[in-house]
Amino acid sequence: MFMSSCGTVDLEEEDEEEELMLRESTLFIGGRSKKAKIGQHKGPMDLYIYQKPEEILKKRKLEKCWQSSIKDSNKDLRAETIQYIAQFFYQNGISFNVARSESFKLMVEAIGQYGQNLKPPSHHELRVSCLNKELVYTKQLMEYHRKQWPRYGVTIMFDGWTDKRQRSIINFLVNSPTGTMFVKSINASAFVKTGEKLFKLIDSIVEEIGEEHVVQLITDNGNNYVVAGKLLEEKRKHVFWTPCAAHCIDLILEDIGKISKVKKTIQKVMSLVGFIYNHSSTLNLMRRFTNKIELVRYGVTSSKLARDAKGVKAVSTVMAASFWNNVLYTPRVMGPLVIVLRSVNSESKPAMPYIYEAITKVRDSIKRLQNDDESKYKKIFEIIDNRWECQLYWPLHAAAHYLNPAIFYSTPNMDLDLRLTGELMDCIKKMEPNVNLQLKIYDEVIIYNRAQGRFGDDLAIKSRDSKSPAVKVPLKSQSENGREQATI
Repeated sequence: MFMSSCGTVDLEEEDEEEELMLRESTLFIGGRSKKAKIGQHKGPMDLYIYQKPEEILKKRKLEKCWQSSIKDSNKDLRAETIQYIAQFFYQNGISFNVARSESFKLMVEAIGQYGQNLKPPSHHELRVSCLNKELVYTKQLMEYHRKQWPRYGVTIMFDGWTDKRQRSIINFLVNSPTGTMFVKSINASAFVKTGEKLFKLIDSIVEEIGEEHVVQLITDNGNNYVVAGKLLEEKRKHVFWTPCAAHCIDLILEDIGKISKVKKTIQKVMSLVGFIYNHSSTLNLMRRFTNKIELVRYGVTSSKLARDAKGVKAVSTVMAASFWNNVLYTPRVMGPLVIVLRSVNSESKPAMPYIYEAITKVRDSIKRLQNDDESKYKKIFEIIDNRWECQLYWPLHAAAHYLNPAIFYSTPNMDLDLRLTGELMDCIKKMEPNVNLQLKIYDEVIIYNRAQGRFGDDLAIKSRDSKSPAVKVPLKSQSENGREQATI
């Protein structure tokens, strides 16, 4: 019994009435009525307090809080629950990196928001109905990208590879300030053999995307792509063909790897590592002493393996002072290039405004690591310069370098570099054929050079080193199914 201002209420009777109401109630969800069943639906109030998983995760990131007090009270329950999740990973061979994905967190949050008695998706739902919904959602994302192309222009990127059946596959992707979007994958086995046929394929992709939207195409540096790229520039006068910077740097590394001293060192290292990891006793010995300053002592190699032919060769390699000198030399000439390679393969920032500066820093770094001894880096510089002049020094690279405020305003007299300014003007002429507009753009370049107007604003000056030259456009529009479209 419970006394209230309205009189006496029997709790048992109230519970029975509430249960009866729940049995007969009809919930209106998304405009459709469904008969409620006990334990299978949330109450009417739950529909008003439900939050989307995306909103919850976003709120948690902003607050940097995970409600520790609630977690502590549910510690045992959480441990049991995540053990089931872990078993799902283990028994189905799912990579642990999946746990870091945003979609995994959203899935777990959505399950928690649903509550008890969630019926898992069936095999049919996963492969048909759910997949079709995701396809619709993906097309909506793509459509948003397409709407941005007329404003900013795009870069078409070609990623070629060979599958297990030895077919030449090319993936086509479109990049813009909005993000990178996969367009299609084509079996190009009949096209890649000659530059002329490859040109027809590339040209058809430009036509499909819309020539008026395309600024440049990026491909690898094979002879067939070089021919195709030049043919495309002849036909599409305002479109640039640019060799892939990552592929160029990879070729530089390959060329350095062919230098006798470097090649022999790498071969010896591979042989030595293979020997160590093929013999458990040697491997354990290495692990025992790797934290010591002196890596090799005569006593360390005193095992029966030292009398084996491969063991004798390994001992000879390890004991040679010249080997260790070359081990130091090799990463000093290749390491700076590897750093640049990782940078251009990363999507953390656009590579084009930085590649010109990066190559300059590579040269300075190699020179410094070799103590300014020209005899040690002369051959390396010849290799870099050879690739740079014919493949990496491209008009758009020069223009992007010039128009990168972080570099331009920290480099004295860059505006007096006739080669750079010439490349910039060539880019302007190619992208904008109208002479009157070319003059207006040139006037804007003068304002940029002098840091006048908005370029001289306090905020612009402070953000030169912290903000990327590229425009970032977050996807905040809502799709038809109500999901927020995240930046890709």
